[in-house]
Parts: sequence; C-alpha cells; structure tokens
Amino acid sequence: ETVRAARVRVAEVAATTERAVSVGFGCHLGEVIYGNIGTARRIDFTVMGAAVNLASRLESLCKPIGASGVFSQAVQEHCPELKPAGAHALKGIADPVPVWILPD
Repeated sequence: ETVRAARVRVAEVAATTERAVSVGFGCHLGEVIYGNIGTARRIDFTVMGAAVNLASRLESLCKPIGASGVFSQAVQEHCPELKPAGAHALKGIADPVPVWILPD
C-alpha cells in the first residue's frame, strides 16, 4: 500500500513540476542490528545486517526492471498478490535471488 501511495504522489509531483520524477523501493524482512553508532563528536543512527544489504540490492533493481518496488521471497510469503519477476544476480550475493513486484 505504501509503494502504491508513493507512486501516486510521485506522479502528482512530476505533473506539477513538469519534471521526470521516480521512486524505487526495495523490501525484505529479516534480522538487523540498529542503534546509535559513532563517537562522542558524531553519532549516527543506523541499521546494519544482511537483511539491510538485501533490501538495498533489491532497490537497485527497480530501474533496470522497470518497477517501483522490488520485494524478496520473505515479503512475498506475506503478500501473495505480488507477481514474480525472475531471479536476478545481485552485487555481493553468490546466487541469483528470486524477486517479486507489484502487479500493474
């Protein structure tokens, strides 16, 4: 629902500004480590872990496959309406990863 709402809003912004605007989401479910990382002079809140890396790699597929959202199998198991978009080689991941996208 969030990706669909974002697509609508991005289309509105593009029409209003008369500029090409797009958005891409990568979504995966998994364990992460999160919190403040840094020193006394600079602290950043961050999220780390394999699940974060996979979500980032999924997002990088949006433009090449022409999708506004790319989802992992872990997400698809909870959202059966997603449609398969093949298995793709992702940077830093040994085997091709099956991915799903929103139906049109």
